[in-house]
Amino acid sequence: MALRLDLTGIRFGRLTATKSGGTFWICRCDCGNIKSIYTGHLRNGKTSSCRCLNADRLKECNTTHGLRHSSEYNTWSSMKARCYNPNNPQYKDWGGRGIKVCDRWLIKGSGFENFLEDMGRKPSLKHSLDRIDNDNAYYKENCRWAIKKIQANNTRTNIYFTYNGNTKTFSEWVAEFKVNYSSAYEYLGKYGFEKTHIHYISTLHTR
Repeated sequence: MALRLDLTGIRFGRLTATKSGGTFWICRCDCGNIKSIYTGHLRNGKTSSCRCLNADRLKECNTTHGLRHSSEYNTWSSMKARCYNPNNPQYKDWGGRGIKVCDRWLIKGSGFENFLEDMGRKPSLKHSLDRIDNDNAYYKENCRWAIKKIQANNTRTNIYFTYNGNTKTFSEWVAEFKVNYSSAYEYLGKYGFEKTHIHYISTLHTR
């Protein structure tokens, strides 16, 4: 007659065998539950907890993937579509220009988690994803959460003016001079958009 294998005190994942029940073992789980587990399932690794492990994994999954309906997930998804989906209306200005997304943010099954780990949650709903260098790819060091005003000063169509040794966009100078944007734009439209003319709009607030 074959000797019955003594598993007393042996750990199988989160389970510790405590007492034999013939074809099964009474096991104590790390979470405190007591379960009867078939001996073969313990030995082949099929069962390694009282099911609390699956519950924990599901909880972890839901914690991360519960963000699938979040603004951050929509941002991540839209970023990929702009870069890789030719049918996306914005593709020509992103993927069509060769703008790509870093491999880390594209890994199947963990791309979004990596994106979220690198970028964090949005500071507010007013923030959106912005590339610091608009001619470069999407990756951690080149991206930031920015409000639309900052992004507006970071577009490829901006005109930069240097005045008193400082270089800023037209919008930034208008804000600094505290003048009406339309009036400033009309003024420069009339007298010319040469970069040396930006100082003219500084006089508009006195007019």
